[in-house]
Amino acid sequence: MNKQKFANNLLTIFGKSTPPSKQVVDTLWELLIYKDGLAVMPKLISYIKQRQQNRARWVGAIINSNIPLTFIAGAEDPISGKHMIEHYKKLIPNARVQEFVELGHYPQVENPDAITQAYLNFRYCQ
Repeated sequence: MNKQKFANNLLTIFGKSTPPSKQVVDTLWELLIYKDGLAVMPKLISYIKQRQQNRARWVGAIINSNIPLTFIAGAEDPISGKHMIEHYKKLIPNARVQEFVELGHYPQVENPDAITQAYLNFRYCQ
């Protein structure tokens, strides 16, 4: 992995109309390489196995939650976008979803004001 490959990968997961700025790429890259962070990356991928092992418990916790929940997501996210939003709606009766059709995998970076407002609307309009 180098900075250019990292930047190219970000372009594929950000929304088409909200590509990462040079400042965002530079900042995320600096965070990634801090204290040899690239060397840790292979260990972090274990979350995929954890998702499979704990799926029933984790999904059950969401389905059976007694607290209000909302799913805020970017629909253009190829990892967990439109397809995940639709799956979530099927799994969760009366699901609250705030879908941003133009945003990708990092909606909080791509449009922080909109994501903050979505959270505040959820938080204070219960």
